[in-house]
Formats: sequence, C-alpha cells, structure tokens
Amino acid sequence: IYGIESGEGLPEKYTARSLDEMKRLVVERSAELDKITTMTATQKIFQLTDYVESLGFSFSEIAEELMISNVGSNSKSTS
Repeated sequence: IYGIESGEGLPEKYTARSLDEMKRLVVERSAELDKITTMTATQKIFQLTDYVESLGFSFSEIAEELMISNVGSNSKSTS
C-alpha cells in the first residue's frame, strides 16, 4: 500500500531489508556527491532528495533512519 495516508505516493512502511539497502545507497550516493567540489551542500541535499524519491522513498524518513543508525553506532563504539 503506497502513500494512502500521506498522499505522497511513497511507501508508508518499509521492510528492514529495503530500508537497509536504501540507507546503503544514500551513503554511497552522498560519497559520490562529496567528490564534486563545485557543488554546494544545499545542491547535494537536493540531489539526494531527488535520488531517494526517484527510488520511491521519502528522503526525510531515510535521513532520520541514518541519524538513528549513526547515534547507535557511535554509542556502541564508545562503550
């Protein structure tokens, strides 16, 4: 069922596998964009947003998941 509640036409619930794959793809794409020295941070965010949404995901949800993953990784590495 796609985006019935949000009206965005994007999945409301992701499987763990699809979410993990999407996070991996975003990190890879972000690294590619970081190599482009003429692109501003704002332009990179717009590029990532378009990329994520073209694959049927919500950028804000993926970004939130990445931040949660990062916080969890940081707390494990400092324990």
